[in-house]
Amino acid sequence: MLAAFRNFYQAQRVPIILFVTAFVFHAAMSAYLYYRFGDSVLWFQNEDAQGYVELARNVLTGRGFTHDGAALAIRTPAWPLMLSLGLLLPGSATAAILFLQVVLLGASGIIIYKIGELFFSKFAGLIASTLYIVEPYLAMNTALATTEVFFNFGLLITVYCFGRWYLRRDSQAWLAASGLWLGLCILIRPVALYLPFLFLIFIIIRLLYFKKSTLSLLVSLFILSATTTLVVAPWSIRQYIRFGTPRITNIDAMLLYFRVAPLVIGAEQGISYNAAIQQLHGELERSVELYNPDDLNANFVHYEFMSARVAELVRQRPDVVAKSYLASMVPALFGTGYEYMLEEVLGLERATQRPSYSALLARGDFAAYFRALRQIDIFQAVLLTGALLWMAAYVFIVYYVTRRFVWRERFLSLVLLGGLLGYFVFFALGPASHARYRLPTFPWWFLLIGASLDFIKQKRILGSRKEAASFGLNKPFIPGQTP
Repeated sequence: MLAAFRNFYQAQRVPIILFVTAFVFHAAMSAYLYYRFGDSVLWFQNEDAQGYVELARNVLTGRGFTHDGAALAIRTPAWPLMLSLGLLLPGSATAAILFLQVVLLGASGIIIYKIGELFFSKFAGLIASTLYIVEPYLAMNTALATTEVFFNFGLLITVYCFGRWYLRRDSQAWLAASGLWLGLCILIRPVALYLPFLFLIFIIIRLLYFKKSTLSLLVSLFILSATTTLVVAPWSIRQYIRFGTPRITNIDAMLLYFRVAPLVIGAEQGISYNAAIQQLHGELERSVELYNPDDLNANFVHYEFMSARVAELVRQRPDVVAKSYLASMVPALFGTGYEYMLEEVLGLERATQRPSYSALLARGDFAAYFRALRQIDIFQAVLLTGALLWMAAYVFIVYYVTRRFVWRERFLSLVLLGGLLGYFVFFALGPASHARYRLPTFPWWFLLIGASLDFIKQKRILGSRKEAASFGLNKPFIPGQTP
């Protein structure tokens, strides 16, 4: 028995060490936050997390997916169900959920390592996994009862299963497994709703790359579509029975209406963003005879009106929306959330209110933007340090992906990671961009960082060998001769 364990440890030493490191680090962070916030650690300063915990408790008590007795249309079911399983664990409910999150994070570290090994090399996987495990902002979110940790876990399994078929041409059972997990990801966070279309594009590229037949292409497309639909369909049926629509959520129309539409209203009427939101609330009230604000979360009564109004406003001033999205590229690519941790984790207070850098950029007020950056305090220093770290990472990545022979060797890997990054960066954009929305991009950025560092390491090794060869230092030593 001991020998079998020793052999298993030797074979899986790196994944085991990664899991233990992740477990210890994140358990320590969660313990500190629990000490600081008590049972409210699961939702401190986050209403979404509190809502998920309430949903999980309602599921356990037989009240279903309800809030204050009313059915919800805004939330998808996978994360509340997972939380309810955590609440079934013995002991403190809070400790059980924290334990569940820490285990999911540790398992995610192992999967990233395996993806790195599959896509690039063991070294690339080790770097990516280590970065993911020790990332501070992600560590804080591990203690929050929000979807990020579980969503990234599901997404990583999806990509690993897909990669086994996509790169190694393993059995199509791996493709089917990726479809099942992709469906689960959609039910964890609706941001994944359009991912199946991206994966269908990956399938087409892969089959063209390997010059497969049209029949093989159609079979692969069917397998992914069918397995994904198999997971999502029960919830869509529930929605249709309950609300008369198969849509899995109404959150897309709400976010567009209250985040994108105010940009156009504000620009057209010369009013502030918050004033534009209030005006849109008024339009919503006038759109129905009996307005109930609870309907926004509880049903699809306003869905068509909000969607049509947003489409009308975007067609009216696409330049305003485009400018806002371009400005939000800065936080979407360089934001770390570390300055928020100074407040939420360490309890420090700002002397002045934090400026909205994205809003300043969107207005074109560059003088105010750089003036705000020059007001250095500990919050600003942490923000700028995080941005510089990401800038350095992008330099390594650009250096790597601009090597022509890298694309010849890693074409499929780079296409898949580039597609995932483009998808999640896009959905992190917008007038209400936040560091938390960047978390689904972290695994793919870290894998590219690992691949670029592995490339640099291999290049240095090759350079050292060439230099040694030029001096004859790589020739075998023969006794009696001068080396």
